[in-house]
Amino acid sequence: VPELGPVRTRAVLAHFGSPEAALRATADQLRGVESVGPKLAERFAAAFRTADPAAEWALVQKHGVRVVPMGHPDYPARLATISDPPALLY
Repeated sequence: VPELGPVRTRAVLAHFGSPEAALRATADQLRGVESVGPKLAERFAAAFRTADPAAEWALVQKHGVRVVPMGHPDYPARLATISDPPALLY
């Protein structure tokens, strides 16, 4: 999702508690997230409505890509200490 970088991703996940809940969020609900104003909330809500996590996961598997989320033992400890670490590594 354009403009949903590491900092906003963490803010959205912290606000909604899970990726599933975030994907169900309306623009009004997304406005309650720190650093997400009205215009971004509309763009994020539209992008979330069209997101297909199952299709993305199928592509990951098809191409043999390994996904390492922050917090996983294989996530580089030093990378996690920067100010805006990526939520996922591929």
